[in-house]
Amino acid sequence: MSGLEPTTLSQSALAPLANNARTYICERCGGSGQQESGMPTPEGWGYSDLAGVCNMCKGAGILAPPSPITEWHAHLDLQVRAGQMAKDTATTYKQGLRKLTEWASQQESWNRTLILEWVAALKAEGKAVKTVSIWLTGARAFFQWMLSGGRIVVDPTAGVKAGKSFQAGGRKRREELTQSEIVKLKAFVARSL
Repeated sequence: MSGLEPTTLSQSALAPLANNARTYICERCGGSGQQESGMPTPEGWGYSDLAGVCNMCKGAGILAPPSPITEWHAHLDLQVRAGQMAKDTATTYKQGLRKLTEWASQQESWNRTLILEWVAALKAEGKAVKTVSIWLTGARAFFQWMLSGGRIVVDPTAGVKAGKSFQAGGRKRREELTQSEIVKLKAFVARSL
């Protein structure tokens, strides 16, 4: 997969925004603190007494901003608490993104090609189209949230579909005939003889 596609999302696109105060987790001790903006250092996102301090090690650690996935989970939880989304929907969305991140954990960038490869891999594993569709919807919800927040400029799931259900041999599944259809078919055959 080429990293030169215009729809490629680099790891920096998944990095948290640092333009307002947020709570950060200290990589050194696990504590947390508030920071107005992250200050890049060779060791990671640094901070000073002016920008914020860790509540446990009091300034000796490096505060790492929360991941966008953590922030998205908090956003979904808020929507549930506000009655804007069902808890089961939020859980399903989280599961869909988790399935994608587990599958693509070794990828440097995510783009439409990667999403298509994921869908193809799920189908090759024998996952039902409905399952693929549900997981894809969860991933799509995350990327739409990233897009709406200005964190990315292209949704890599845009236009990607789970596909249709087909039986082996490429034929679409047909439900069994209803009792009424059987009666009509028998009547037709009897008239034809």
